[in-house]
Amino acid sequence: MLFVINSRPAPSTADPDKPVEPVVVKEKTENITVIKALRDLPAGSLLRSSDYQAETISVPVNSGEKANFALSFDNVAEYGLKFAIKQDSFIPMASLVPPSTSAEYIQMSLQNGMLVYPFTLTRTDTYLLSNLKQGDLIDIYLAYGADQRSIGQQKSVELVSPTNSFMTTRIKPIVTNRRLLLIDKVQQVTSSGVNDNVDGSRLFVELSQAEVKLLKSLEGNAKIFLFPSIDTDGTVLDDSQILLGDEAAWPVSTNPIFNLDAFGRSIKSQEVKELRGK
Repeated sequence: MLFVINSRPAPSTADPDKPVEPVVVKEKTENITVIKALRDLPAGSLLRSSDYQAETISVPVNSGEKANFALSFDNVAEYGLKFAIKQDSFIPMASLVPPSTSAEYIQMSLQNGMLVYPFTLTRTDTYLLSNLKQGDLIDIYLAYGADQRSIGQQKSVELVSPTNSFMTTRIKPIVTNRRLLLIDKVQQVTSSGVNDNVDGSRLFVELSQAEVKLLKSLEGNAKIFLFPSIDTDGTVLDDSQILLGDEAAWPVSTNPIFNLDAFGRSIKSQEVKELRGK
């Protein structure tokens, strides 16, 4: 006798009227670092550390957010902005102009009414590259001295720059607390690697029109020195902090440094009146 046993499946507990939910595949994400504006930033301005803060956010892998906003620079301080950024907005990397000698960046760096003036360095200016960075303040000094000359029985004293004797060499500030816009270093490839070459490197300094005229009038006829500013905050120093001895009493004036005409003749007297420029 043959017995046939039918095996029936267990009854389903699923609700036939309930729709089947699709399987959701979670999108892969990654963390990126972005910079967020802490205030409204106008176009053409330079970023200060107080203008932004870095944040880490999560975005989809290979997303547009990463391409546009992921921080790709070590430090964006002193970078220029091509267009305005609203407060609490992320700053696109394409809007940043890195410090350079480009006309676009230099124009962003200048304050209204100011000019950019380049100083070409020589090997004796190594101390400047070692002690200055972009944004620092610098002072400009004139090296000078008295040179006594005799013509027959007549003797005269003239100010010359530089002097022929270190015993009579003196220096005085003619421009103080001016902002260093950027440093254009010349790179030299040697057997030991790539090094900064002082010769030919340039400092771009922000000066007023009057200060540029003063320096151009001394160009080729005087010895000029640049030093890191004594006053790093940009405030006016007391005379005794800048000059010592009798020179501390020199008045501050916008008049010409020397009261000689273009031919070296005294305008009012035979004496040279020494004035410190602002």
